[in-house]
Amino acid sequence: MITLFTIGVIFLVFEMIALALRATWGLMKAVFWVLGLPFVLMAMLLGGLLHLAMPLLVIGLIIGLFSLGGKHA
Repeated sequence: MITLFTIGVIFLVFEMIALALRATWGLMKAVFWVLGLPFVLMAMLLGGLLHLAMPLLVIGLIIGLFSLGGKHA
């Protein structure tokens, strides 16, 4: 009985670690989208890479517009 309990606890610990990693990955993607992308675009603009920054800006705006579901703030 103690063996089954130990196996269950170990399984639960691994499931919680997997959940934490998935949540962290989702938060990091959101943080990069909100904070990282504008900084990257500004760095590209200042570095003279306007021909690369403009398409990325347009793609980001389109994705942002569709992620609102058509509702404007």
